[in-house]
Amino acid sequence: MWSWVALISCMVYGRGFPPVQSTLLAVLSTACIAISVYTYNDLIDRDMDSLNSVKKNRPIVSGIVSPEFAEKFVYVMAIIGLGMALSINISTFISSLTFFTLFFIYSLPGIRLKKVFFVREVIIGLGFPLCSIIGSLAVSGTLHLPSIFTGVLCGVFVFLIEPGLSSSFDVKEDEIYEVKTLARALSWKRQVQWLGIAVLFMMTVTPLTYQRLGFSTLLPIVVVALSLFTLNNIFSIYGSFEQAKVLKVRKIFKIYIFAVQFLLIISSMDLSFLPFF
Repeated sequence: MWSWVALISCMVYGRGFPPVQSTLLAVLSTACIAISVYTYNDLIDRDMDSLNSVKKNRPIVSGIVSPEFAEKFVYVMAIIGLGMALSINISTFISSLTFFTLFFIYSLPGIRLKKVFFVREVIIGLGFPLCSIIGSLAVSGTLHLPSIFTGVLCGVFVFLIEPGLSSSFDVKEDEIYEVKTLARALSWKRQVQWLGIAVLFMMTVTPLTYQRLGFSTLLPIVVVALSLFTLNNIFSIYGSFEQAKVLKVRKIFKIYIFAVQFLLIISSMDLSFLPFF
């Protein structure tokens, strides 16, 4: 997910055709860093994850991978990822180090930002603009506003949908281990309302900003159409939490955000040869 966000940022800067070497390094370094911090999270949360019907099958929890090997893997991937970021430029390294540090202390015992109410969701949301900054700095050496906008747009969206479509599946183990999340604090109907707000946010922001940021009219037109379809599916889960229905809506939201990200790339390209654009 995070390396994909960095790639989108690079693609938007290059209007569909970014510098190959710096783009590849940005994507790979972000992937390695993300693998490092998420492996560390699985290592620290292995007892919690054993209570989850899906997460209990992960390699560390199930015993396929030993904690000792996982710990070494965390450091190796972090060194590789940060090393590649440094090979691009110092600005990319600093932004990558910030991303690594933030998500490392997210799980680090003693600090454990994951357990701080509201902070967990904020950090996940911040990951998107951070990765877009990494991509922007890698290919341009500067903070390219349209590229960073892609991360901010997705970050706000994911922050709003995270309680209902992610944390809501982890309520049981979060209660046992006293992890305070918005999913525990908000009623189910309120979580679903946040899903609607997330889609409305996309519908509002893209038409208001696309022209100023250099995107084509394709972006707001298609985003509004997709948003109306997505909003229609939210009503099916408003009454109560039913896992099968929520999983279906989660798939729709995944397709929706992927489509929006793809549109950001397409609408950044020069489409002047098409009379409508």
